[in-house]
Amino acid sequence: MKEHDPHGEMSELDARIKKVRAENEPKSEQSLSSAGVAFRIGIDLISGVAFGVIGGLLLDRWLGTTPWMLIVMMVLGTAAGIRNVIRTAATLNEED
Repeated sequence: MKEHDPHGEMSELDARIKKVRAENEPKSEQSLSSAGVAFRIGIDLISGVAFGVIGGLLLDRWLGTTPWMLIVMMVLGTAAGIRNVIRTAATLNEED
């Protein structure tokens, strides 16, 4: 009579699982389309300006300094957006 070996079956199953996972892992090198890169850069810039404007409006309402905080925060938001665009471009340049 043949004995039942649960450890042998488990190691065989484990090897099959590892093989399937290795085949289905995403590739480390992702190709980025030009439209995707442009969309990401545009969102980085717009989000910085939008957060600056919204923050400036809220601070103006809270502090009663009507146009000044809006102007300051819009400039800071624009600078942050440009910084994010430069950082994204540098990262994409390193990948190439």
